[in-house]
Amino acid sequence: MGKKIFKCDEIKEFFYRLIGEYWLDDDTYVLVLADMVDEDGDVYNIDVEWHNDEQRVTYTKVYEFETMDGTDCVSDCFKKVIEEYLMKQVNK
Repeated sequence: MGKKIFKCDEIKEFFYRLIGEYWLDDDTYVLVLADMVDEDGDVYNIDVEWHNDEQRVTYTKVYEFETMDGTDCVSDCFKKVIEEYLMKQVNK
């Protein structure tokens, strides 16, 4: 844990690094991806969550004082490898 790198064959020059993962509660498992910098120079990270009660994955873009939907921040090829890893972690 913490050293996992998510790569995608379609975008070879980019990757996401996993820096943390944990059960938030009985129904929510969280993957925390390493900090990135947006076009304005602000630092954020992506949290990927498995919601067991809803049987779905969500992506959240997390800034220091704001969170927003991060679904469009991660391309489909990365979502595939991230979600495959996530499903193994939650035994799905």
